[in-house]
Formats: sequence, structure tokens, C-alpha cells
Amino acid sequence: MVAGGIDPSYMDKSVSPREDFYRYAVGSWIAANPIDERPEHSRWGAFEELIESNHEMLRELLEKETADHPDSLLGRFYKSGMDTAAADAAAYGPLSDLFETIDAIESVADVVSVAATLRSMQVGALWRVDVEADSQNSEMAVLHLSQSGLGLPDRDFYVLNDKAELREKYVDVVTRLLTLSGVDSGDAAQQATDVMALETSMARASLTRVERRDPVATYNRFESIADLTALTGEVVDWPAYLSAMPGLSDGLSGPYILDHPPFFSAVAKLLQDVSLSTWRAYLRWQVLAKFSCYAHTEAVQTHFGFFGTALTGQKELKALYKRVGVVTGTMVEAPLAELYIAKTFSPQAKEAVTSMVDRIMKLLVGRVKALDWMGDETKAAALAKLAAIRVKIGYPESYEPLELELQAGASYLTNVRAGCVANVKAEMKRNNLPVNKVRWEMPPFMVNAYYHPTQLEICFPAAILRPPFFIAPTDELPFGDPAVNYGGIGAVIAHEISHSIDDEGRKYDAKGELRDWWSPSDAEQFVARSKILVDQYQRFIVEGSPVNGQLCLGENVADLFGVKLSYAAYVQWLSETGRDKALDGTDGFTAEQRFFLAWVGVWKNTITKENALQRLVTDPHAPGECRAVGPLVHLPAFHAAWGILPGDPMYRAPEEICEIW
Repeated sequence: MVAGGIDPSYMDKSVSPREDFYRYAVGSWIAANPIDERPEHSRWGAFEELIESNHEMLRELLEKETADHPDSLLGRFYKSGMDTAAADAAAYGPLSDLFETIDAIESVADVVSVAATLRSMQVGALWRVDVEADSQNSEMAVLHLSQSGLGLPDRDFYVLNDKAELREKYVDVVTRLLTLSGVDSGDAAQQATDVMALETSMARASLTRVERRDPVATYNRFESIADLTALTGEVVDWPAYLSAMPGLSDGLSGPYILDHPPFFSAVAKLLQDVSLSTWRAYLRWQVLAKFSCYAHTEAVQTHFGFFGTALTGQKELKALYKRVGVVTGTMVEAPLAELYIAKTFSPQAKEAVTSMVDRIMKLLVGRVKALDWMGDETKAAALAKLAAIRVKIGYPESYEPLELELQAGASYLTNVRAGCVANVKAEMKRNNLPVNKVRWEMPPFMVNAYYHPTQLEICFPAAILRPPFFIAPTDELPFGDPAVNYGGIGAVIAHEISHSIDDEGRKYDAKGELRDWWSPSDAEQFVARSKILVDQYQRFIVEGSPVNGQLCLGENVADLFGVKLSYAAYVQWLSETGRDKALDGTDGFTAEQRFFLAWVGVWKNTITKENALQRLVTDPHAPGECRAVGPLVHLPAFHAAWGILPGDPMYRAPEEICEIW
């Protein structure tokens, strides 16, 4: 980074910003970063750059902890993951008890019982079991049962014609891993074919990604075990199944929230209709799909060959310390988080981000009051909801206790199993208890951010509050780099806040409970106004396929709102603090121009064809280039900053501009 957070070497000044702002802003960076030269990655961009620097920081912390405290939880877990010789010696031995249990299945009741045991260690058999806030009583955490049980990334991979080759490769990797686990090679091939047929039936009974965006349709409340049994029949012994969840608090008294009841009925029928031999193969495969990436070298490489290379185009496994560092943080979060925060996050950074959030929120309140398409009652409900949002910045105040013990010398696979069970147990203990509003949904060392609809909170972990998203104040730059901060993390902040009042946020009220507080006319206005974005993004073509404008509508609206509102906050900051404090004129760019360069820099990326095509099906976010320029063309301030005029490709006439917020 030079001159704050804008690097002019990223730019391709042979391209006019009026013609193609993405290439102008980051074209040289794209040319210098072909994805083929990043064999550990299937996508490379600002997020990945930050994640890579994060890997190095975690490595330093974990190696020091392992050297200084080899018998601590962190030390034992990380050391076991780095010991590939021990992993190779253990092979699939740490899973042998599971294989024996699966092989001993003699009835449908056994299938359900074993599936419950596997679910208790995060193996994805049959369906998901989670404890989350009740969307109709948001103060309480209750059991949620959701469609799951598939090995491919999404139900569409089982039914779309253009995924046929991937399905063949999937059957091949199932065959190979079954064989590695001890199944005769001839039997393994038939079992893999049977597994594919079974999962295809489950996929056809599953909701699509677009259908799952509807929180009302996916909230189906069952009050009792008797209600669940009425849905599935006696084929599922629900008391026995739920009793197998470790630590489950009050699991037999309800309520239970199901996302798609027909899926459970369909699986119950499959339990009766599909042979026990196929169910045994399916459960064995689910174990292998979950744990092979933590096992011996041959299993890790075989698993990666499909789930890494075939699905995403990633050519090489990430370095061992990166993979093990991520898993260690997932399983043993609190001790690593404390080390990470002490090293990376300052009170000055938290104060600066908090100030940005306050400024953006105040501007949003004013915007809502001034909306000409939203009714007064709806505005009042929106303002009440905005006032209720809690902001989490940096790191949690405290952590839940984790009941995890690791034996000295235990293999990595053994420790991963233990960590899975401990984390499931911690989650199950929350059932039918008040929601812990201090707890975070992600660790402070994760490069990400989120808005939680039922808990009414936005969260920005410390890991994302670093360049290129955020330049912290220093003696040299007492305000950091405001253009980068507002064009980066500021736009992310506004993006996340917008989800509270968008087409999904409208369905949750100021308590975080399901209640549609928009009037019919408000909804009609939103649909009419947002259609511009649906049509615009449908016209983006990625590897010969169009972007699904409906799937990514919510995120596209949030991107547009995020950059628009954050820019307004930045302009307000400029007027109050002074352009000279914003590095105005640096490298020949105005303060306004630097904001838009920072925004595009966040979304620069190169990506493999395989990953790009997978994301078109599974990712509710638009591709990086679309996110970079898609919102900007709707901003007159962007046109003014760069001298963009009618007739220029980057120009949109007033009637073509999306005006929602």
C-alpha cells in the first residue's frame, strides 16, 4: 500500500474510467495476478489477500503457543494437525468404530439411530440439527431441523444438465474414498452409484436457494414430538434421535422449527423404500466426506481432487499450517481469539469504526424519513428497528465454556472428532434457554461480517478491520485513510445495516420476530424499483452463463445502498473535518475519486472457471466485477467525480437509475 490505502500501480490508465471503470481502477492488478499463478486458490482478490496475511499471523501465534505451552488445548490441537507422519500412520483408524457401527445396521431404526450419532459430530447425514433463535419468540433459542444430507454443494448440482460431468466425477470420488476406507473396489463402485441415486432423490425434495430466501416459508413450527411423528411416521424415532444429541437441553418438549416439512416426509419414505445396503453406503460416505480432509495424505489428496480441484478449479492444497490453523480456530476458538486480539486490534481502531457506524446510522435514519415511496407507518416501523440494532465490533466480551479434552499424542483426526462433538454439545446446551446476546456467530480472526435478523445485530470481527478495508489511525495518518475506510469497511457497514430493512429484513420486526411490517403498496414499490437491478445483473455474463439476478437481488440492493450511504457519510466527514485530512489530491486523485477507487479495490479478483460457475448456483452475491461496477453506475456522484457523460458506457440515464434508499 502507498499513499494511505490506494495503490496506483493497480490501475490501467490506458483504459478510460468512462469506458470501463473496473479495468481502469484495477486492470494492472488483474493482469499481474492471473489465477493460474495462484495454485492454492480458486479465487484471488482483496479478501484472499487479507486472509493470507491472517494465515501468517495465526501461524505465528499458534507456533509460539505450541512451543511455549505444548500441552494447552491450542498447542495439542495444532501440533497434532501438523504431524502428517502420525496422520499417515493412523489412516482411517480413528473412524473404525463408526464404520463398524454402520456395517452392523440391520433395520431402518438402526439407520436413524446411527445418523443421529453421526450428526452429533457434525456429519451431514439426513438433515441438520441446530439451535437458533426462534423467529416468533426471538428471546428464546430452540431446535431447528433443516434439509441437508447432500454431498454436492447444492441441490441444483443433482438436477442441472450442465452439472452432468461433475456428477460423474462425484461418483468417482465416492468410489475411491469408499475403497480407501476398506470397501472392496467392485462393491465401492456400485455403492457410489447407489449413493448418488439416493442423494438425487433427497435433492429433488429440497428447496432451491431462491426458495430458501423466504423466511416465512421456511418457518414451520412443530410444538411436540407427536407433531414430528405425524410428519414422518413411526419410521423416525424422534425421542431416540434427539436424545443422541450431546448435551441437548430439554430436547423432547419442543418446539421444533422445520425449514421444509416435505423434505422430512420424503426422507422418511426413502428410509422405507431404499435398501439397507444403500443406507449403509450413504452413512459411510457421509463420514468420509466429513473427515477425509483431516486424515492421511492419500485420503486428503483424493478428497481435495474433487472438492477442491473439480468443483472450484483450485490446483493445489493450501499449505498445511493454513489448513490446520483454520481448523484449530474453529475447534478451539476462545484461546486463539484472545491471543489474536492482543496482537492485532487497538482501542483506537475500535473507536474509529464505532464513529463510522454512528455516522452511517444517523444518515440512514434521515434517509428513511425522507423516502417518498414508503408509507408513514412503515417508516415508523423501520426507524424502530434501526434503533434496536446492536453493533459488535472487534471481538466478543466473553466466550461460552467448551467441554473439550485432548489426550496427549492423539491423532489429528481423533482431535477433530472430539472438537466436533464438543462444539455440538455447546450448541445443544442452548436449547430452550434465553438467547445469549453476548455470543458471536463468528470468531474475531475471521475475515467477514454479518447481520443477524433475529438477534438484530451487525458484527465486524477484528480480522476484517485491516487493509484494504480499513486503515487504522496512526501517528502518520491520524485519521487513517478516510477514503479507503468509507469506501471499504464503511460500505460493508452500510451494506449489513441495510439488510435490516430490505426485502428480507421487512419480514422481521424490531424484536427480530417474523412480522411483515411493509404495506402491500410498499412491497409493490420495492419490487418495481428493484427490477432494474434484477434485469441489470441478468445481463452480466460469466463464463458463458448469466448471473441469477433474482438469487443475488438482496445482496445487490445492499451493495448499492452500502456504497451510496457510505459515500454520503464520507462527504459529510469531508465537510466537517477538511479535504486535506482525506489525502485529497494524492497521486492526482480527488478525495471523491479516491473513495470510488477504494470501493472497486475491495472487489478486485481473478477466479477459475470452475469456481465462477459454482458460485452462480450457490452464492447469493454477484461476481466480484459485477459488485464493483454494478452499483456505481446508479450514482450521479460517481458520474460527476469521473466526468462520465451521457453516451459513456459507465453512464446511466436518470430513468435507468435504481432509487430505493
